[in-house]
Amino acid sequence: MTVPFALAGVIAGAFALPGGRPSHQQVSTVLTGAVSFSLGLVALLLAMTQGLAWGWGSARIVGLFVAAAVLLGFFVLWERRVAQPLFELSLFRHPYFRVRMVVVTTYSIGIMALTFRLTFYHQVALRLSPLDSGLSWCRWRPPSSC
Repeated sequence: MTVPFALAGVIAGAFALPGGRPSHQQVSTVLTGAVSFSLGLVALLLAMTQGLAWGWGSARIVGLFVAAAVLLGFFVLWERRVAQPLFELSLFRHPYFRVRMVVVTTYSIGIMALTFRLTFYHQVALRLSPLDSGLSWCRWRPPSSC
């Protein structure tokens, strides 16, 4: 459903944004940062997700944590040396920014935990089906928004 909007944004951006095609060096710089960050994040999330099933001390989990540390460490070092980084890591030098990021992260974790636990409450305490649990928010919304 969002693909047409994404394509429209890409097409509009090609006409509206200044600048031409990026150089090969710019593409490789961005690609290196994006790939190292993505692979590091995937390794970290896979290790945290499968740690209990595979055993926290297993070679696979330890290897994934090491790979995540190496890839994310490389990402930070790479982003500090390029002219146009993927993430502006220098923002973390400012104390107000750091405090706000801690607040936003804490808030996001709390909201996700609440949403996760709320489904169990609906299904166990209220004895709703999984479908009714997922659609329970429609009780408090106008019918047109459900």
